[in-house]
Amino acid sequence: MALKSMSVAKLQDLRSKVDAEIAEKVSARRRELEMQLSELTHNDPRGSRGKARGRGVRGPVAPKYRNPKDPSQTWAGRGLQPLWMRDAIKSGKKLDSFLIK
Repeated sequence: MALKSMSVAKLQDLRSKVDAEIAEKVSARRRELEMQLSELTHNDPRGSRGKARGRGVRGPVAPKYRNPKDPSQTWAGRGLQPLWMRDAIKSGKKLDSFLIK
């Protein structure tokens, strides 16, 4: 196809055909990628793809503190302080005095 010998009308027609074909190929590829993405999000073990990444669930840890009055009561240092520790600290004891060695 000799582009230099074509008329302006034929060149414009050719350009519109090329633009239409490019748009069709882009659209087909986009549909293909959206299908793959929907399959990936459907099979995602974490649930939704759009969830914010936080700290997540942390596993159990060994206790760091023990109640000297009742050795069965321990605390790992996570979450709220147990009542026995809160009461002891209010009465003047130090947190380090409850550490498990």
